[in-house]
Amino acid sequence: MLNFKNTKIVQNLSLLEQQIKYQQSYQEITESILSIKKLKPRRFYYIAIFLFTLGFTLLFISFINIHFIVYGLFTFILSLLGVFYYGWLFVAICSKFDDISAEIYQKWGLLDLNLHCMPIKNGYVSSVIDDFEEFKRGSEPRRITLEHQSIHEGDERFYFYHNEFVERDVTTKKELYTTCRCGMIFHFPPQFKNIFIISEGKTPHKLSYQLASHQFNQRFSLGARDKHQLAKFLKPSIVEAILNLSNNFVHLNIEINAKGMICISSDDLDALSYTADSNINSPDMFLKELNQTTIKLPKVYQFIEFYNVLLKYSKDNF
Repeated sequence: MLNFKNTKIVQNLSLLEQQIKYQQSYQEITESILSIKKLKPRRFYYIAIFLFTLGFTLLFISFINIHFIVYGLFTFILSLLGVFYYGWLFVAICSKFDDISAEIYQKWGLLDLNLHCMPIKNGYVSSVIDDFEEFKRGSEPRRITLEHQSIHEGDERFYFYHNEFVERDVTTKKELYTTCRCGMIFHFPPQFKNIFIISEGKTPHKLSYQLASHQFNQRFSLGARDKHQLAKFLKPSIVEAILNLSNNFVHLNIEINAKGMICISSDDLDALSYTADSNINSPDMFLKELNQTTIKLPKVYQFIEFYNVLLKYSKDNF
């Protein structure tokens, strides 16, 4: 029956959206995608389009024939209500399709990259926020707004995060602006410590150290407590990898702290966003796309691959 009960499809999609937020495995997500078939979203999707078009057509016809007072006015009012209602229904359903599909795609992409797809607050990154110069910006409080941990244990574990810091006027303490960044933290070989490769923000222990690459010198400022250790770290293969990564990221910073952890950060808050070719309006097609061996979160993937390059060449001897 085509009445206001059709809003239940929107309510059911909202409930499904809440359930998906707490799901943490391929199986749970797959079951949710298949359960969408029972809601028959495509049916209501096309009904909404049809009735919206029909209502708009009748609205136009009744306007032309408005001189038929009773018929024209009645049809005009009825059509106007239909246009508003089914227009709202169409927009609401499309919005839910997009929101749920984006949530699923992000979770699936994180699982593909061996990261827990359930974000946590006050996790490991929050506990080491004082160990990195990257986080010592702005005024208090500085905070980690999101963290995803990898499924690994011990030194193989890595972390993706979002953070924000606030800049305030020194005199009035009035908030001027908030800056948000994202990045990843990994364990790193202990022979390298206190190294800073900075394209944005203050450079700790800044050195007037120049490389043969003019492009690198233009993009980055270098800092280190030990200049010889910095020189040893910046092999040509690593310099090339840094330049390649900086082509795809905004305000890329790389920091190896005193405790043998490396933080790779940038302004790219869209790292967890990616638009799929299909959505849950076509559950089978969407599930097929998810199961393809494609990189669903390319920026997070690039962070991880870059770290692997650093790890490989930093362990090599000259």
